[in-house]
Amino acid sequence: MPTIVLDPPSKDKSEQKSTSTSDNNKDDDEDHVTSAIRKTGCYQFHEKLQECYIEKKDWRECSKEMQEFRSSLYNYLYTKSFNGKFLLRIEDTDRERTVPGAIEQIQSIAACL
Repeated sequence: MPTIVLDPPSKDKSEQKSTSTSDNNKDDDEDHVTSAIRKTGCYQFHEKLQECYIEKKDWRECSKEMQEFRSSLYNYLYTKSFNGKFLLRIEDTDRERTVPGAIEQIQSIAACL
């Protein structure tokens, strides 16, 4: 025979409102893992990895994105262990396909890090 567990009804309606409000605030807040990744400066690689997984539905097909994220995270942890700064080097090797405004966009993203 299956067991059914019911939550006891709350005694006061204000309790229900306060709990539902706190639940909504939790939904609005960012996940702890995501906020920690943002602090490392590796969030863009994490985002690429997530997009790849959503698109392909198989982690094995996202090995390139996983390597990029892992490398950036290891670099961050290595430099942090020596009280160093995390530097991201971007080389423009294909100048023919340069997009106008790309340099400014990269600089604005880097300023946030």
